[in-house]
Formats: sequence, C-alpha cells, structure tokens
Amino acid sequence: MTRTPKTNRVLVIASVLGLASVDARAADEPLWSWNEAHTEIYSPSFSKSGDELALVRKKHTADFHEAEELPEAEKKKLSDPIKKNERYADPEVVILKIGNKEAARVDWGWSPAFSPDGQQLAYSYQKKPISRLRVLAANLAGNDIRLFRRDTKAISVLAKPESAYFSDPIFAPDGKHVVYSLSGAINGDWGGNIGIARVSIDGTGNEILYPATKDFALYHLIDSKRYVGDRLFALRWKPTSGGVHMAESYLYELLDVGPPTKAVYTWPTEKGSEEPMTFCSDGKGEVLVYDGGWHPITAANSDRKPAVEDETPGVPSPDGRLLARAGDDGLEIVEFQGQKVMKTIKVRGGIENITWSPDSRRIAVVTTRYREGTEIFDHDEIAVYEL
Repeated sequence: MTRTPKTNRVLVIASVLGLASVDARAADEPLWSWNEAHTEIYSPSFSKSGDELALVRKKHTADFHEAEELPEAEKKKLSDPIKKNERYADPEVVILKIGNKEAARVDWGWSPAFSPDGQQLAYSYQKKPISRLRVLAANLAGNDIRLFRRDTKAISVLAKPESAYFSDPIFAPDGKHVVYSLSGAINGDWGGNIGIARVSIDGTGNEILYPATKDFALYHLIDSKRYVGDRLFALRWKPTSGGVHMAESYLYELLDVGPPTKAVYTWPTEKGSEEPMTFCSDGKGEVLVYDGGWHPITAANSDRKPAVEDETPGVPSPDGRLLARAGDDGLEIVEFQGQKVMKTIKVRGGIENITWSPDSRRIAVVTTRYREGTEIFDHDEIAVYEL
C-alpha cells in the first residue's frame, strides 16, 4: 500500500523506541514502541494474551508526490535494493513480542490474524513480487489464504482463488475455521472486497457465505466483517440505481451473514459518499452501527444525519466500554455510553491506525513520521499503551 499524507486516516506518533520502564514512564509515554528505518506498518493484530503483535512491514518506495519532489539520487537509493532483490519492498508478515525489538518473520503477505489460542496465524499471501508495483487488483491476483503453525513453523494453503484474489482472513471463535474475503477489481485498477467465504483450518469444507454479487453492473462492496459472539456480521455497500461506471444511489447495510444472509440494519447514502461506517457490540453484547452516530440495530429506522467533516466514529474496545478516537489535544479514550473523555494521551501527528487488545487493556497505534517540514515519508512506528 502507498503512503499518502493529509488523509482522514487515524494516527499517533510515539517517540520512544524499545521497552520503557512501566514505573518510570510519563503519562503519555508508551509501554513499548517499535520501528524500522524507511518502513511502513500495516494491519497490527494482538494475540489473545495481549503480549504479542502480528503486523505487516513493508520497505517504503517513492511514489506519487514523492517521486516528483525527491532528488534523483534519493530515488535511486530507495529503488536500487530492488534490483538486487525483487522482494525487497514486498509486504512481510512478522510477529513481535511486546518488550522485544526483534521481529520474527513469517512470510510475504497481508492482514495477519491470530487464532484464539495464539498458536496459529492466518494471512493473505502475496504471490507476485510487488516491490516495483502499486497495490492494485492486478498485482494482488492469485493471493491465497495461508495458515502458519507456530509450533512446527509449517505453512499450509487453506484457500486458493481460481481468479482475482483472497484477502483479510479472520478466525471464527471456535478456532477451527477461517473466514476470508473474496476480492477483485471494483473500480478500474483498484481492488476491493466483494464476497465472503469460510474454510476449516485443515483446508477442507471451503464454502461461500456471500457470493460476489452485482446490481446495475456494479459489485456489492463487503467490508468490514467480524464476529459478535458466534454470529458473523459484515457491512455491505449496495448500489440501488445508476449504470456501469457510477451508481446514483447506494444503501449501506449491516448483514448477519448466516447463512442465510439477511440485512439487519439499512440506511441510504449519497452518490460518492465516503462517510465512515462501522459496527461493534456494547458492554451488554448489543450490536451497534455507526451511521453518523451510534445506534442499536434494534432501532425501527435509522435517524442518520450526514457526518460532519472529519468526524470519526472512533474505535470501540472489545468489551464495549471504551472508545479510542483522535481529539484536538491527542488520542482520546472515551466512555462509550456517556461519551465522557476519560483520558487524553498527548501525541505528535495524526492517527493512522488504532487497535485494541482482546481484553481491552492495551491499545496499539501506528503512526507515520515525515521528514521535518515536508510531506516526505520517513518511517512508521507502532506504540502500545496500557490503560
């Protein structure tokens, strides 16, 4: 994936590298942080214990505005290693022990997810060397779903596409199945998730839960997906009018994937809308949807109001008690029900990614640091805070 500055991505920059003393660290100082020079970080995922993180690291290459602004000598310095190793800037799945700077390599790939017992890791394998290329659908073609067994270091292929690619695996609560997305080109060269499937961890019983579907010659977009209890939910963006290249209107729908699949909450959106949409469960286990505000799916009708500019739903904690979001003064930890700010962590920069540990006691933030006074990428950093 290519780094572009000044977007609405949620991020925080941590300044301490390595393990800090818990007793001695300041209020805004992380428990632990990690980075590598000229390296991007994607898709952090906590183990159940909260003591490990799986993530994707990827050496940065100049693109878009950087390719125009950087001197030729610097662009050459970034690209020369690829001449020696075509995988030099490919996405790489690694596992990190919090408190340790050493990254244990797993494989080339994207979107790692720990099994409930922490002993296995599912990910989307990057089949084609991509260091010289942008992250487009054609360059992800053939990507399959793989399983890494930590005890034996064995890697097995769980699901292999006949066309396009597979992405974003997650484990079912029983730990015996992996749910993943069917993906492909949705808008010119750009890719997206258009269906859902499930496979057993031994590679058998592969089944489609939601097939790739079109209305008005446009794919339904299916993203994101997660379990609430033992029920699998997913968000769908469905065109309701228009033609091949552009829909005039859409519906957002929260799906209970089942099977059978059924929509449990629906609200309209305008053409070209990029309003945030997500869902979660609260402290009582009730499913809530963000449609300009947080609402239970039991509501008879959506009273959605268009989100104000730069508004974000935040990231709810797994136990439904807290919400992490970017505030004017830093990273805000908010009481979910009352929306009372419980704690603000002062940060430098904007927030890119927020990830909670399964027990809601730790939070990881990925941040991008740019060269001083510029919008030229320097490195990403991940920091873990203990609440």
